[in-house]
Amino acid sequence: MTEPRSQRRSAAAHRVRRMSGRDPHEEHRVATPLELLFDLTFVVAFGVAANEFAHMLAENHVGAGLLGFLFATFAVCWAWINFSWFASAYDTDDWIYRLMTMLQMVGVIILALGLPQMYASIEHGGHVDNSVMVAGYVVMRISLVGQWLRAAKQDPARRSACLTYIGFVTVAQIGWQRRPSPVSRSIPSPPRGPPDSIPRSPTCAMCSATRSTNRSPARVRR
Repeated sequence: MTEPRSQRRSAAAHRVRRMSGRDPHEEHRVATPLELLFDLTFVVAFGVAANEFAHMLAENHVGAGLLGFLFATFAVCWAWINFSWFASAYDTDDWIYRLMTMLQMVGVIILALGLPQMYASIEHGGHVDNSVMVAGYVVMRISLVGQWLRAAKQDPARRSACLTYIGFVTVAQIGWQRRPSPVSRSIPSPPRGPPDSIPRSPTCAMCSATRSTNRSPARVRR
């Protein structure tokens, strides 16, 4: 009899709840298991960033490694702060909240998978290739904007603040998406100028010499 009751209580606790905002004077608030699991994804991201930094230090690329580590730390911390802002205000812990949080976890993992690519682009001295990291941010922002939209609908007293967050997050993400592609910057443009200025291959030069030799006897006959 105890197990069915506990299961019913657990199911009732995770039903859809109205987002009315948390009490700012709440005491003895501890981290939930979902939040601890969410933090583990950032531990993975920091571990990848530190591992790539160590490899670059071993190869004596101190400047590039330090720059990549600072960039990675900022990206990971900023993602964590945005989630913490929302969780500090609205923590319904229902199944919709949990599903959206797990979607953000997927975004953090994608962000972590893009860190080696970003380090490699800095090491080679080219354009910083953070395309995979931005893809991870897109996944996180879709979930976060959905959470803020839900809060704006269910909490009319704080709708203005929720819409403000939605606006800033959306505009920032669109700006990242409209940035020039790193591949387009790395491919050199074809040389411009008169045809004589374009270098020719040895085969083309031999062909030109052969054509000029064949034409010369005709000029002598004249």
